[in-house]
Amino acid sequence: MGLLALGTPLNWEDSIPFIEKVKTNGITQLLNILEKADQIKDKPYLWGDELEYLLIDAKNNKISVDNDDILTILNTEFEKECKDNDLVYHPEYGRYMIEATPYFPYNTTSDLKSYLEPELNMVKRKKFLDDKLLKKRGLCLLEMPNYPRLGSKNFLYDYDYNGNDFVNEQNKNIFSQSLFLPDEITNRHPRFPTLTANIRKRRNRKVNLQIPMYKDEFTPKFDDTVYDRKWFDMDVEFVKDDAEAIEKHFNAKSENPLKTYKLEEQHIYIDAMGFGMGACCLQTTYQAPDMDSARYLYDSLANFTSILLALSAGSPFWKGYVSDWDTRWEVVSASVDSRLSYEENNHTHDNSKGYNVSCDDKGTLVDIPLKKVAKSRYSKIDLFLGSSRTSKDLSEVNDVEVVINEKVFDRVNKALNGDENLAKHFAHLFIRDPIVIFEENVDEVDGEMDHFENINSTNWQSLRFKVPHKISSGSEPEPGFRVEFRPLEIQLSDFENAAFAFILNLIVQFILNPDNNINFYIPMSKVWANFDIASERNSLLKNKFEWITKLKAFNDSTHIASETTPMTADQIMHNPESGIISCIVNAQLKTLNFIKKSETWEDLKSYDDESKTRAYYYIKLLSDRSKGILPTDASWQREYVMSHPSYKEDSRVTEEINFDLINLVKNIHCYSPKTKDEENWLYKLFGEELGQYLVNHKL
Repeated sequence: MGLLALGTPLNWEDSIPFIEKVKTNGITQLLNILEKADQIKDKPYLWGDELEYLLIDAKNNKISVDNDDILTILNTEFEKECKDNDLVYHPEYGRYMIEATPYFPYNTTSDLKSYLEPELNMVKRKKFLDDKLLKKRGLCLLEMPNYPRLGSKNFLYDYDYNGNDFVNEQNKNIFSQSLFLPDEITNRHPRFPTLTANIRKRRNRKVNLQIPMYKDEFTPKFDDTVYDRKWFDMDVEFVKDDAEAIEKHFNAKSENPLKTYKLEEQHIYIDAMGFGMGACCLQTTYQAPDMDSARYLYDSLANFTSILLALSAGSPFWKGYVSDWDTRWEVVSASVDSRLSYEENNHTHDNSKGYNVSCDDKGTLVDIPLKKVAKSRYSKIDLFLGSSRTSKDLSEVNDVEVVINEKVFDRVNKALNGDENLAKHFAHLFIRDPIVIFEENVDEVDGEMDHFENINSTNWQSLRFKVPHKISSGSEPEPGFRVEFRPLEIQLSDFENAAFAFILNLIVQFILNPDNNINFYIPMSKVWANFDIASERNSLLKNKFEWITKLKAFNDSTHIASETTPMTADQIMHNPESGIISCIVNAQLKTLNFIKKSETWEDLKSYDDESKTRAYYYIKLLSDRSKGILPTDASWQREYVMSHPSYKEDSRVTEEINFDLINLVKNIHCYSPKTKDEENWLYKLFGEELGQYLVNHKL
């Protein structure tokens, strides 16, 4: 979740004079690294994963936030023990969230057992935390992307949620101004509440997202969780900026009998950053040998993001309603969208409030007209980076209109001797303002990368191109150029999370293998189109994605873009010319000598080798999902809710249904169904063959 530096975060108004200075110093920091990029070569292939968990009360299955000391204890009292067990725990946006990673990156070898390390580590992360702290407190970790009733009545265990009772009377949700989420759910590190407030203030309006409900027989006409809780005194200074917007939204003439926000019919109203940043994901990061390889890896992974997002879909519920979306992605995107209305809609802007401005290097306010910015700072990627394999002219594949910071472009392009593609990438990232500036490090330039990361790490895109923090001059090796893969939803079990990590590991190794040299480029407009449909309900089965027709090596052709064909998920995974499993995974398994040249991944099962058997089931899980034989986590959860005895065909996830669903998820995560009904649901998620395997082969 970005930088967690200690210091004094500036509110939006106070940070405006320093915005341009931070950007200028950030580019200086970047160039200090890039100018020495040729020293960063022959880096070993290392990778790692990040899992984000929800912290809940084990008895009531409600969100728990009153445990701020957990991470402190882990990183002090248990620091050595964590390191010895290859574990490290980090804070996240929500006080009810914990991020866990391996302490050291994975050094995958030619031994198949090393490919199983992620699942072993994932199991250990949860067990260690359970045994050391959580069980004693009556808490547990939940592996779900989104708590189904987040923001609805009684979703918090630690607070009495009756109207206004859980709201601190001294702040009245000063940071988010949400009608549903108390500021008390936000991590107390000063960065997080400041980030929440500053995104809202830069927008000049609250978060406003309306998610389509799943339409059932008795789905309500309006989201009836919306009503004026009178948390905000319109005369108080901190809400003056939102007062006009709030007034306009309230509509006494609405057909909804409650005094509500102006709602779309049969849509769920989302109004706070916490709904998006409070959702959990699985992220993986890969170190390439050098910068050129990292650029090629970044570009090659672009079209994998949409199909793997659809395969990992796990977020069908929002604020106690069944939605018509399957993933968290669009919710997170909207929740941190910091664009002003004129940036979003390209209409004439008004500087009367003093927000639609920037500053020059001296802190003097200047009016800087901006073009329309196509999307939120949390979204799919915008540009290919290019590499030694491509021509300098990427216009054929970089075919979407992208706004850039001309000043940054000129500076980076000059420093890199005309590397326009990389210069354009960073110049596009730097159209965004730093959202949280710490007063103590405004003047920082040399030796650190905080100002650069302030921008880079708050461009939350589907892929992230990560530069080294510094050039090592000592014995401790510093990270090289890396690529972070960001779209995956966290899965309901460690086995599922490990399966995605396993497949991605094979894909990345295949891409980085110089003997393959495959051209994965397609026009960015097609990458966008694929990504835009990935979150739709049952996208995996009902939609077709543009995919490369045939895997081919780079050649001297004048065309960079590979030919594509609309394909189903099944075809993308299994077609004989370009399938992810049939071509890429099979090829990499043969390269690693895990199967014979004449075999396929399915032959892994025939070996008397537990490692190969588990690898077989990893692949089988994603293979069967793509065929529709197995459901995604989102489809499975939706089916459970809609078949629950107390479901009223009204698109509601009641407290009773929510309680039972989470109990089921907890038991399935341990592959320990307690009843015949739970056993049936385990087999619905994994299939009978894989389900029995997991029950009998727990790690």
